[in-house]
Amino acid sequence: MDTTVTSDFEIKDLQRILEIQKESFSDNWTDKMFISESENKFSNFKICKTGGITAGFIIYRLIANEAEILNIVVAKDFRGRNLGKNMLNYAIDDLKKKNAQTIFLEVNERNSVAINLYTRNGFKKYGMRPKYYGFDDAVLMKFDI
Repeated sequence: MDTTVTSDFEIKDLQRILEIQKESFSDNWTDKMFISESENKFSNFKICKTGGITAGFIIYRLIANEAEILNIVVAKDFRGRNLGKNMLNYAIDDLKKKNAQTIFLEVNERNSVAINLYTRNGFKKYGMRPKYYGFDDAVLMKFDI
């Protein structure tokens, strides 16, 4: 199947984005939060489509030379097809072009799939945020470009 990452989130994608988020996490972003990110001049909100179907998305910010990945999600039906890796590599390449020096993120300590994805792609653990996700700690990770 053909996989592409579009350059921009469009409002017509919102309902599908909310569905993907809801099936993946218990503490979901609201429609207002997604719209706010799409309007933030520092944010990049990219949609991953496979065969014309929205299969995932990534949101990242760049301020000065530091970037942060805020959200990356692949729909359940599309997992195991390297879409998360493709979106992550897209963001890294884009941020390199924009002269980012470091990319930061936090991930739930229980999300071993995401932690493995980030680790395999060069991110290093550098700290923890206790109880950031309710009862779970957040693993802080960074990627030096």
